[in-house]
Amino acid sequence: MMPSLVAARMKAVAGGDQAQLARIRELEAQVADLEAALGMNAAAHYPCRLAPMQRAMLGILLTRQTVSKSQFLFAMYAGRADADRPGDPDTNLKVQLCYLRRRIRPDGIEIETILGARSDYADSLWRIAPAGRAIALALMSAKEQAA
Repeated sequence: MMPSLVAARMKAVAGGDQAQLARIRELEAQVADLEAALGMNAAAHYPCRLAPMQRAMLGILLTRQTVSKSQFLFAMYAGRADADRPGDPDTNLKVQLCYLRRRIRPDGIEIETILGARSDYADSLWRIAPAGRAIALALMSAKEQAA
């Protein structure tokens, strides 16, 4: 849940404002629907311990053939209170991809970079090969059945 929604929810509950609380619940449901549509929760049952940002990035990779820089940045910064000042997004993207690759590589899953014409990653795409996608889905299925 986004920090601003949490603060608004607390204020509405404290003030007893039922209309505002209902609107907040409606917005929370919309956020959850959008995250599901993007695939941000698709890696919820991945057996490796991942940070929330990495889990969202893996979820998007698993639900799409290729992922653009803007899609990754949305996954990385959606719902963060500091989303308007994230530092250098290009550096953060590279760092998070490095961490994610390091976590999933032992399972035989590789994230491939499809470089664009520019060197700043602006038109680059990322993907998980079909074999890696199958491995990830099998691992998540096994964990979900064990739970």
